[in-house]
Amino acid sequence: MNDYLTAELQQIKRISPSTLMFRFVTQSAGVSFRAGQFYRFTFTDGAGSFERSYSLCNQLNDQDQGYLDLMVSEVDKGRATQVLFNASVGLQVSVRGPYGRLVLPRPLPARTILVATSVGLAPFMPMLSMMAALPPEDTRPLMLILGVRDRSEFLCAQWLLSLRTDLPDFELVVCYSRETATDLQIYERRGYVTAVIAEQEANPGNDFFMLCGNPQMIDDVFLLLKGQGFSGRDVRREKYVFARQEKSSAKPKSLSKSEKDLLADKIKRYIK
Repeated sequence: MNDYLTAELQQIKRISPSTLMFRFVTQSAGVSFRAGQFYRFTFTDGAGSFERSYSLCNQLNDQDQGYLDLMVSEVDKGRATQVLFNASVGLQVSVRGPYGRLVLPRPLPARTILVATSVGLAPFMPMLSMMAALPPEDTRPLMLILGVRDRSEFLCAQWLLSLRTDLPDFELVVCYSRETATDLQIYERRGYVTAVIAEQEANPGNDFFMLCGNPQMIDDVFLLLKGQGFSGRDVRREKYVFARQEKSSAKPKSLSKSEKDLLADKIKRYIK
């Protein structure tokens, strides 16, 4: 699992104002992973080599799996952003994996509820494509609650909307934190994913939750679910966080209470 592969950037596609899709191809016959897992990528810039982790958003019903698809949102002054968002086809990187426990349990639960913000959608895309390829009698009720800023950030919208027809017992809800349009469709909501979850009257004996995205969203949702009787056995979580700052010999500055409160407020309002 820990052997390095060499991967070459083959495609770059913009899928929203802040998000790009990258396809890296390998020389191997196939890329091994379970839907929901991630790979660690080693990049090189002027300061040297560094590593970042990305969940694969491969469509598992594709024939060729000799590639790794990434969905990456731009981070202001982010080191990986500087490399990827300025990259050209042909960029070579080292990758290793797969890692992660954000995978569907076996057997499938009576109902699975996937909750994501922005590129937290990535690990759920292989799951959704895998479920769509199953015979109807083998599927189970499945719900995706996706939180984004506005309609321009509704990632992979056409594909997700097509699943409402192609995948039996699939429900999609898209929550907008900053959308101003008034012509909302049946699957669209204003506000945050927590409001939709609170309406579900979920049952710990029936429902299984998988959460990926903004750390504050995950903490808020898990707290809400605990109040409804859910435990860690019923909820799998993966937080998308900003990359750590490079190590420094200087002692990190301690934040004051007001600075901590301000930071917490910014994270809570930031859908990523």
